[in-house]
Amino acid sequence: MVMRMVDLRLVVVCQVALLCSACGSGRPALQRVSGTVTLDGQPLEGAGVSLAPMTGTNGKLPYGRPSFGVTDSQGKFRLGTYGDADGVPAGKYRVLIKKWEIVGEPPKESAQQSSMHTRYRWITPKDASNPATSEMEVEVTSQGMQPNQFDLKSSPATEIEEIIGGAS
Repeated sequence: MVMRMVDLRLVVVCQVALLCSACGSGRPALQRVSGTVTLDGQPLEGAGVSLAPMTGTNGKLPYGRPSFGVTDSQGKFRLGTYGDADGVPAGKYRVLIKKWEIVGEPPKESAQQSSMHTRYRWITPKDASNPATSEMEVEVTSQGMQPNQFDLKSSPATEIEEIIGGAS
């Protein structure tokens, strides 16, 4: 009888393990993608690059999680959705590229961070960082991302932005 209980438990454990292995994570398959960003023809280092999913013909997002990466000294980036450079689900995306720097002294941390004022100077065109105004679009397939080269031009006027409370 004891042997039969052990055998039954073993069968149940094996069935549960088999079922769980077939369940998957519910995440879409990811495609490894990379690209390059230049500003005025020069590699742009330290820019944040993200892909915002575009709505389908039914007005709904096919997949709502953005992907993100940062450019290196050669302007090259790799994108990740769940982890560092793990890839991007296939689909159409709006490309967002953002780099700015603090103007003047960075604010000192205080107990009242909500009253902090930070001024930033945009390095990339501000429109390139906003999904409503960015005109850059890509398609990710099993063959990669096209296009994968983004050539930005500096804004003629320096754009300064002030953020209150340390958040945009």
